[in-house]
Parts: sequence; structure tokens; C-alpha cells
Amino acid sequence: MNDNFMYSLRQHPDKNFSTQLKNRLDERTLKQAPKPAIRRAGLAFGFSMVLVIAVISMVLAVPSVRAKLQDLVINIGGQGFLVSNEHPLTYQATTVQPVAIPIEQAAENGVILPTYMPEGFSLEQDQYLFYHVEDSPEGKGDWAEVKWVGPEYEKIVMIVSDSENIKVVGTESLEEISLKGIYPAGLYKGGWDNDSFAWNPTIPFYSLVFVKDGKSISFIGPDPQKLILMAESLYP
Repeated sequence: MNDNFMYSLRQHPDKNFSTQLKNRLDERTLKQAPKPAIRRAGLAFGFSMVLVIAVISMVLAVPSVRAKLQDLVINIGGQGFLVSNEHPLTYQATTVQPVAIPIEQAAENGVILPTYMPEGFSLEQDQYLFYHVEDSPEGKGDWAEVKWVGPEYEKIVMIVSDSENIKVVGTESLEEISLKGIYPAGLYKGGWDNDSFAWNPTIPFYSLVFVKDGKSISFIGPDPQKLILMAESLYP
């Protein structure tokens, strides 16, 4: 299947709305620390990667969505998920151009690579991509992306961003799981279709999202078990 939907969005949402959403979430957290029921947290993630957006997927400048935030925001281990039927980039956004950095410099720049690698997988290139968002204080909107390719040309992507980034998903099929039986993470299948601007739950890719050391980390690929093993290898 064509997996262009995984990489086509490299945009950052409207800065003012991102700030407003963060303030709303902070207020909500003070009032209650929601522990999503594993069923209701049947929210699934999206792939357009939530896209980097997903990654970055930070948010929607949509009044109707803002009005429903209290009901649609779910927190899993410090990672926020915004459930919406609106495509993340339907409204104002800024295109972000990446910079290629040698993979040898990943660790010193805070991008810790997994020690487990599925059999037959290797880096697509000896580099990772860094996306810098202009006018974002202290690098809050920046993110990094690493890609591996398998023997059948299947791909696994890891995205590292600030933990305050909100993942925008289009369906309530997100599942809360535990890495190593301890660390909470969100797992979901499907993604945003960038042609129809709708959520497509049939896209055969999974996203595993969790917070570690103040960073939001996402693994995206066709086999959820491989994603889980890679994620768990980041922990001692």
C-alpha cells in the first residue's frame, strides 16, 4: 500500500491556537487528572501521523473542536490525545523544511535510538531529519524523525518531539498499554487521508506513542509487536 500519508505532512499548526490549547489543557489537568479507561481509551491514533503533526500534530484551529475539548482530550502517561473529526491541517499551518543530521550525532542531540531492531531492518539513510519551527520558544515545537526499512521495504518511523505536543486522532480506538508492564503508552491503528481530509481506520499502520524523559516518542509501522519491542528497548 502507498504509505505517502506517513510523510506528506510536514506542517505546524497555527501558533496562537496551539498556545490556547496548551492553556486549556493545563487548566483541565489542575481540575482533574484523568486516567482514561482502557476501553474508552479505545482511542486510536492516527497516522498521518498524526502525523508529525503527529508529530506534531498539535492541534486544530476549529471553534467546534475547541468547544468540545473537555470531552475529547485524553491523557495517557503525560501524553495528550485530541480526538476530532477535523483533519489537523484543514486550517492555518506553516510548512517546515527538515535538516538532515548524521545519525552519529543523534544521541548528543537528545535523540536516543532503540537498542532492539527487528530482523532485517536497517536505517533508510545514515541520518535523521530535524524539523525546526520558527518563533517557537525553547524549541517547543521542534521534532526529529528517524526511519528504518525492512527486507520487504516496509518502514518503521520514530518521531521525537516535546511532550507538550498533542496528538490529533480521528477515532475512538486508542488503546492504553504498558511497556515492560510499567510505562503507559497509547497504541492505535489508522491515520489521516491527506486526499480526502478524513480519518481512515483501515490504513494498515499502527502508532505507539508515549512520554519518556520529557519527550514525546512515537513509533509508527505495520507490526505493533515490533513497535512495542523497539520502544521497550529504550528503557533499562
